[in-house]
Amino acid sequence: MKFKSSLRAFLFGSSLFATNSLQAINYWWDIDGASTTSTAATGTWSTGSSANWTTVLAGNIATSAVTTTNADDLTMYATGMTAGTITLSGTQAANSITFNTATTIASSGGLDLGSASGGSGLFFANVANTINAPITLNSAATSVSVINRGNQAQTLSSTSTISGSGGGSQTLIIGGTGASGGTTTFSGIIGNGSATSVSTVINALATTNFSAANTYTGSTSIFAGTLSINNVGTFNNTSAINLYSTGRLTVNAANASLAKLRTAGGGTGVTAGSFLRYSTAQTTAGSGNGPGTIFGTVELNLSNVNPNYTIDLGTGGSINNVISANYASPITLSGNAAIEASPAVTTHTAT
Repeated sequence: MKFKSSLRAFLFGSSLFATNSLQAINYWWDIDGASTTSTAATGTWSTGSSANWTTVLAGNIATSAVTTTNADDLTMYATGMTAGTITLSGTQAANSITFNTATTIASSGGLDLGSASGGSGLFFANVANTINAPITLNSAATSVSVINRGNQAQTLSSTSTISGSGGGSQTLIIGGTGASGGTTTFSGIIGNGSATSVSTVINALATTNFSAANTYTGSTSIFAGTLSINNVGTFNNTSAINLYSTGRLTVNAANASLAKLRTAGGGTGVTAGSFLRYSTAQTTAGSGNGPGTIFGTVELNLSNVNPNYTIDLGTGGSINNVISANYASPITLSGNAAIEASPAVTTHTAT
């Protein structure tokens, strides 16, 4: 199908699969010098003054004070390292950071992340991590990834805002290979910064949570997995919401506008094979805020859903209730659209 070809072309040209064209320097965080005894991931990441980096995974050589750059690929693990908190002092740079030990990043500065050479981003192994530092997408990077490779929850807190830079267009790619429990939560605002626009692409097996009133003006594209919006302002500024087959958009904020999901609004609508799930009451969203014609599946995951706009079910579209649900707003049907009453009765007004 066309969208799959487009996705493949996009991702293979992105930082998710790109091969670095420049020689990167690999560093591992290691606070105990040449010792290989078990040590917590602690210490301060500062500019050239803290000898906390080693160039070998085994961590059995003397560490050095390093000023990391956007050419460097960093790993929060050396042999024997256990969970802990690493504190950023000032703004620190990296092309990529891989978290192989459960780590909390505290900050009085921030992260300058990515480069033109690709492979840029944050990569989380099967351990839970928390990022409390603001992130700037480096001006040379066209795309930067946040990838959850395991089944553990990853948290970017409210202080971990993400901002573009450089005056061009940039893309934040959110991916993951862990299907069970491998959620990634963005509680900080995602915004353009000094970039012309920032777009987001979700291509994960598990759930991605957007919990802030984001300000980015590029598109939002959900190719796979679930994007849950937990703030009524999540989509205030995005240019379009593109929901592709196998993708799910969960509305977990009251009275959220889904107008940008419409084809007429620049989005692709609720396409065949995709899912729109209501998990929080929609009672005053009102006319003009609906998602347009539904060719996929609407899921009702709460007892009362009444968004005060018409749900238009196109050919192949359906409404299914996940729990016993009451739907009190108008529904229009066309073609072989269906209202499924299993596992419990759905009451509705049909027109």
